[in-house]
Amino acid sequence: MAVFEMKKDDKGFRFVLKTDSGQVLANSEIYTNKSSAQNGIDSIKKNAVDPEQYEVAQRQDGKYFFSLKAKNHQPVAHSLQYRNEVAVNKGMALMQKVASEAEVIDRS
Repeated sequence: MAVFEMKKDDKGFRFVLKTDSGQVLANSEIYTNKSSAQNGIDSIKKNAVDPEQYEVAQRQDGKYFFSLKAKNHQPVAHSLQYRNEVAVNKGMALMQKVASEAEVIDRS
């Protein structure tokens, strides 16, 4: 089962979404408090199933990544870099499949 792993560092709270094999699917924005980070997780669980909430971009080095946006169009998570469009689309499809049922592990 996929997990959201929440952590706290000197900049604030953040989380990553990982597959059951430990592959990182997405990293969150930085949040100033834990409740805001939890709201970010809730937003991902709600919006990850909707393909319209994703945005794919290509970096100057040619690698691709995706962002997931909340209904207010603010980004809540970004993927790692992918070498091509096929790979980034597979990453998005996997996130759509696992995010809504992922459990939260609080390591903050």
